[in-house]
Amino acid sequence: MKLIGFQESYLFKAACSELSTEVKNNTRAADEVTREQRMRLQHEVDILSQSMSQKLVTLNDTIRGTFNDRKMAVREQQKAIENSIQQTNYKIGTTISSDAKTEIEGLRWILIRRSAIALAFMAMMVLATLRYSLYVKEQRKMEEDRARKRAEERKLLNGTEDRSSAPDAVRILAAS
Repeated sequence: MKLIGFQESYLFKAACSELSTEVKNNTRAADEVTREQRMRLQHEVDILSQSMSQKLVTLNDTIRGTFNDRKMAVREQQKAIENSIQQTNYKIGTTISSDAKTEIEGLRWILIRRSAIALAFMAMMVLATLRYSLYVKEQRKMEEDRARKRAEERKLLNGTEDRSSAPDAVRILAAS
């Protein structure tokens, strides 16, 4: 029994040794497989990181391009609005200017008409004044002629002129 115990013990040790070797080999193989998986995963992570970095750079460039496009569009809209405002200001200025010119032209015609009427009135007044002065001159001339005729009649009558008033003359004639 000792022999059986020794053999069993030997077999047990050999089995343990073989099991230990197999466990070590399996552990090494598992470690190797794990290392390979880890390396593959690390490689995939690296590839994904690079891909993600490239996509982020592309996305960043796209966003910058979009922002720049938007800025340009906003600037173009502002320029279009400014141009529209300038055109509106020009139209308003032109309209106001033409309205002012029209009003000035109308006022000018009114002033010309009034000036013409005033000149015509002044001419009529000058003519009326000249006619009146001629009339007065004629009247004075006639008065002077009458006075001369009276003076001549007095000379002819030698002072025998009747200077009595009309009612006195009627009384004198009635008495005679």
